[in-house]
Amino acid sequence: MIKVLHNWEEIGQATKFLERKGLPRHRTGEKCWDFYQLYEVIKDLGRSVAVLDMGCSGVHTLKFLNAMGFSDLVGLDLHITLLDRMFQIVRMWRKRTWRRPFRLHQGDLTKTNFSSVSFNLITCISVIEHGVNHQAFLREASRLLRPEGVLFMTADYWENPLDMSDASDPFGLPWRALCRQDVMNILKWSSQEGLQLYTPGDIPPCGDKCIVWNKKEYTFISIAWVKSSG
Repeated sequence: MIKVLHNWEEIGQATKFLERKGLPRHRTGEKCWDFYQLYEVIKDLGRSVAVLDMGCSGVHTLKFLNAMGFSDLVGLDLHITLLDRMFQIVRMWRKRTWRRPFRLHQGDLTKTNFSSVSFNLITCISVIEHGVNHQAFLREASRLLRPEGVLFMTADYWENPLDMSDASDPFGLPWRALCRQDVMNILKWSSQEGLQLYTPGDIPPCGDKCIVWNKKEYTFISIAWVKSSG
């Protein structure tokens, strides 16, 4: 499955859908589109499967997955903030339980300490455009996924390379929106790692530049894979 955000109407539709379902919206409104794409891919998964969110800063995706009913949640990021950990404590206090809504680990998503074939679902929302080695990310994700496990990722995207010379480095990390050639490379490397597209298809053309951030205009792309069982 490969989807490209084409216009603001899609963002509005995604936001309304999440509201109707009683699911949390992303703090950044445009990224409700990402959450909707994720929901469509994983809505039929059993809620007890093991899930890893790669690049979990802000714990937005973990909150969303928890609200969907997923119970075995792990988050990984280079930096785990006090606010991220405080959310766990507040949630436990409100639920009057000692069970954490998710477990947080600090580390590099391309070189984790998790055992092989540990997870049924890996999510990575708007992370790999921030200085991540794409090939190493796909290799590690494939190693961690169980056969027939799902990898879902989104990223900043525009089909032609953007001039990033006047953009800053947000969060203290490099940033570059993916282009079509990047996605073609990602699809090639993912195939080499035993990852098949969740739904076969080509890279859709871009529509509007729906996102304006860090002096740049672009859109989002989402891709979902399934790890082969062979």
